[in-house]
Amino acid sequence: MLEVLLQDETEVKKILTDKWFLSQQSLVFFCADILGMEIAEFHFSWERLSRKYLQLLIEAARDHGKSWFWAFAYVIWKLRFNKLDGCLISYSEDQVINLTTHIKTEIENND
Repeated sequence: MLEVLLQDETEVKKILTDKWFLSQQSLVFFCADILGMEIAEFHFSWERLSRKYLQLLIEAARDHGKSWFWAFAYVIWKLRFNKLDGCLISYSEDQVINLTTHIKTEIENND
């Protein structure tokens, strides 16, 4: 069934438009669909909290992807849809350099 839909150029354009719209509306969808990130339930919670509060402090154990989600994916999402107004703060200068390098690479290489 999907193969038949994808043969129709109009349907392909609609699917791509819908995916782009969803990417604009949802950081989690953008992370999964555009950046290929594996999504966990807590990512949905983080997104809901970010919509509810102007300022937010996230505490989570190591290796939950806080830096990746907030300092990489969130920044790219905001930059892509022209909604970024803030700064990147991290534990160390090395971590900021690493994150900004990843952001630059993603922007230059992602289709």
